[in-house]
Amino acid sequence: MLNYVELLYTLKPKVDPNENFKKFLDYYRKFYIIVSDYLPSFVLGMTDCKGRIWIRRLYGYLKEKVLKHEILHNLFPNASEYEIRRLTDSNFLDLNRFRLIFV
Repeated sequence: MLNYVELLYTLKPKVDPNENFKKFLDYYRKFYIIVSDYLPSFVLGMTDCKGRIWIRRLYGYLKEKVLKHEILHNLFPNASEYEIRRLTDSNFLDLNRFRLIFV
């Protein structure tokens, strides 16, 4: 006969280990991008970590890299700048998975 703890453990549904990360990404799937010329000259982009991103008027690869960098800041607000730069350079983030709303 099973004791109470074993019974609860056997009744617990099997959870995919990546399920929490998928829910995390689904919550942060929409970002508002504000293109601004009023950022300081040394700043390419910034975020409030709540889904709003400000970027300079950039084009091509640099624009994509800055967007990925700022989206990673939103997804991992406690990560250091060094960790975010390493994640940005690893190219594991696909911008097509997110809804980017340019304002």
